[in-house]
This record gives sequence, C-alpha cells and structure tokens, in this order.
Amino acid sequence: MDRCRIGIVALMVLSSSCAEKHDAAPDNAVDVNDSSPALILARLCSYVPDDELCTVPVQQAAFNQLISTYREFVSAPLFNTTKDFLDFVEGRGDAYAAIREMLGADNPLLSWTPVTISDELRSDVASAFNP
Repeated sequence: MDRCRIGIVALMVLSSSCAEKHDAAPDNAVDVNDSSPALILARLCSYVPDDELCTVPVQQAAFNQLISTYREFVSAPLFNTTKDFLDFVEGRGDAYAAIREMLGADNPLLSWTPVTISDELRSDVASAFNP
C-alpha cells in the first residue's frame, strides 16, 4: 500500500472514530469550507468507503487538489450549505457546475468520480459536515 493510500486510510479511521456509528454531533462535524481536503474526504469516505473516490488514490489526489486550488484562488466559501457540499460530491448542483464551467470538463482536477449517497445515508452524511 503506498504512502498516499495509507494516509487516507489513517484519516478515515480517525474520522470514523470521531463519529462512532456515524452519529456526528454538531461539535465534531467537519467544516467543508475550512477543514483540510484530506479530512473532508476521509469523513465522506467513512460513509461511502467503496465508492471509487474513496478507493483510488489518483482520484483522491485530484479531489484534494481541486479543493486546495479553489481555496488558493477564491476567497469566498465554495459551499453555503451542507446540501451544496453533498450535491458537489455527487457531481451536481451549482458549485459543481460552476467549477466544471470554469475549469472545463476535461480538466484533471475534475478527474474524480462523484460519489453516490443513498437516501438512507443522506441525513447521517449531512450531519457529519457543516458549511
């Protein structure tokens, strides 16, 4: 297992242990606008561990770099609500459309596969994050 994959796995374990049985209380919710991209991804992947974004290191790197690059160039938060974030990671919504339009659909920063969050998990995932 390469170093990048080990790091993501370690963050996933940390994220999972912070939200036992995925009951994320507001005081340990991950802030999607201020937390590190790796922590955001680790928390997300604790809910959808088998999605391609959570299992392919190249996709994880692209996602992390996309969030980091956005933050370097734009001072405004990318996500106004948790719904905005969930829509974004599912490859839909205004934030995803704006980034895709700005970068172009074939940009390597968009080379990650959006996740699928089941209706049964949606409220649990939403409670694990805040804007």
